[in-house]
Amino acid sequence: MDKMIDKLDLEPIMVKTMDSEEGMGWSLDFTIRVANEYKKFLVLCKENPDVAIVPSSLVDDFWHFHIPIVRTVF
Repeated sequence: MDKMIDKLDLEPIMVKTMDSEEGMGWSLDFTIRVANEYKKFLVLCKENPDVAIVPSSLVDDFWHFHIPIVRTVF
């Protein structure tokens, strides 16, 4: 795993996705699994910048919760 991606603090996104009203209502165990798959997706994107990589629907859901946070940072 890429060190920078592995160190990403995804806790705020995880908390949001677990929220039953504002998020997806996922359990902690399920959210951890999706967050790990999300990190794998980010590694694939980083290692293959010229390839359009399509995430699974669950990873895509997680990604959409991450996008607003990334936009406020950058």
